[in-house]
Amino acid sequence: MLNVAVVGIGKMGLLHAGIMNGLEGVRLSAIADTSKFLLGFAQSLKDDLNIYDDYREMLDKAKPDAAVLATPVFLHVPMAAECVKRGIPFFLEKPLSIVSRDADDLVADIEKKKLTTMVGYMMRYVETFAKAKELLQSGALGEIITFNATIYVSQLFKTGKGWRYDKKESGGGVVIGQATI
Repeated sequence: MLNVAVVGIGKMGLLHAGIMNGLEGVRLSAIADTSKFLLGFAQSLKDDLNIYDDYREMLDKAKPDAAVLATPVFLHVPMAAECVKRGIPFFLEKPLSIVSRDADDLVADIEKKKLTTMVGYMMRYVETFAKAKELLQSGALGEIITFNATIYVSQLFKTGKGWRYDKKESGGGVVIGQATI
């Protein structure tokens, strides 16, 4: 049985927790979040779930076989580094980092430890986007001067507040979150 922990139980963390909870051979063993409300909600869904308000404590006490990091972008590199330090494989929601140079040491440490990790750039596996990338790289479309893209993203809360609306914490919105495949 693979014991998996989830850090961050907002929209994506809840999705990942639900998926982990339904997989054969996988046990959702622990969740960490700073929100007491969300932790209480998660605890009400699964009796044997260990909950923590500090992810480092969770990594140390729950000792998961793997972790899912579904937190605001500005926390990705430091949280992933804590997993690497403990030798815990992880799946990280996209993007890896707001600024690529911030991830350089992390990537070097991951390679040094030969740790299995993945960043959730899921659009790269969608046939439409793979074909678009192929056409762009082949030059079949000529020189690209400008482009326009539209994406629909459902929101649980449309308050205009929170980390997604803070450039320092999100890196710049949809372009950072979706324009890297």
